[in-house]
Amino acid sequence: MVTTRSLGIRWVRRLPLGIALATVLALPILYANGEWLAARLTERTLALWIERGQRVPRLVWQKPARASSMTEKARNVSAQSAEGTATALYMLPVESAVTQVVQTPMGWVAVTFDDGAFVLSEGPAQPLPLGNRVNEVQVHRGSVWAATDEGLWSVRFEGAPTRVAEGAFTSLASWRGSLWALSRAGVNRVGAKGLRTWGKAFGFDADAPSVMRACGEALCVCATNGVFVFDGGAFTRRSAAAAHLPNDFATDIASDSAGTWVGTFDGGLARWTSTQVERWTPPAGLLDGRVQPRALVTAPFGAVFGTPTGLYTVRDDTLLEWRLQGHRVAGVSAVARGDDGSFFIGLKGRVLQVELKQEPRI
Repeated sequence: MVTTRSLGIRWVRRLPLGIALATVLALPILYANGEWLAARLTERTLALWIERGQRVPRLVWQKPARASSMTEKARNVSAQSAEGTATALYMLPVESAVTQVVQTPMGWVAVTFDDGAFVLSEGPAQPLPLGNRVNEVQVHRGSVWAATDEGLWSVRFEGAPTRVAEGAFTSLASWRGSLWALSRAGVNRVGAKGLRTWGKAFGFDADAPSVMRACGEALCVCATNGVFVFDGGAFTRRSAAAAHLPNDFATDIASDSAGTWVGTFDGGLARWTSTQVERWTPPAGLLDGRVQPRALVTAPFGAVFGTPTGLYTVRDDTLLEWRLQGHRVAGVSAVARGDDGSFFIGLKGRVLQVELKQEPRI
């Protein structure tokens, strides 16, 4: 007599065989659609998670620093303090970390982690109608643009923004007279007829590309596997293995007449000049080597960068740790420099405008 219990036992015993048979039958479908499936999985899981880690690395993971073989050009720094004063405080209606501060024709704009972007003012900060996942806001030829997970937008302070292109974009840059938008597919030149993309076929093999800036005559992209330098025709990768970086995880980049500065995740700073590569690392005296994305700018007295533990200036053999009323500026997640020489410091839920009482002499 066949009982319900015996039928259940038979069904359980045959379950692995059924799973194996279903897998074999599904293999042709998975193979035929392998490229599509891989793209969807990458887009929705791993790459998206890594991208979130690149925007605010401290919130996502702890990755050990990778030492460079370029020891002969490493700098040993001695620490000093630079006293500053806060001249303004802007409060946001959200408690998220500020991931970018940028000056625009509509005023200073603060971009937050997953809570949108806001125009700063003496009163309440005004939100921009761009959704929560705003990755970067930039100005090109007097117009304001935004790179978001839902597309590339042309932004107006009063009125709805206009979507110029669909897809996820992480960064923007003005280069050679054109606006360029960064995505996982490559660098995209924005034109009247749409986007033209330079991607993998041109050497763009970046993992989680996040920040793009003009660097000298080239266009540079920061990724978790190095910096990809675009000359208009093809990409060249710069990495720790080739002694270009103290760590392959590049977080931010800024250029001045002295060269190009690159910040890394836990590895410190590198500076490229026409003749050499220099680096400043935690083992050589740098107090915190975790340069936050969009928290590296240049100034007449050196590079200014923000980390989870403070705000610093480094040049040659001197490291300056900024203090406000004698206190360290902890939790810095974004840095911008104003036309008047002041600095805007992004923190959690607020932005500080800071001025040095006296320019450091280096």
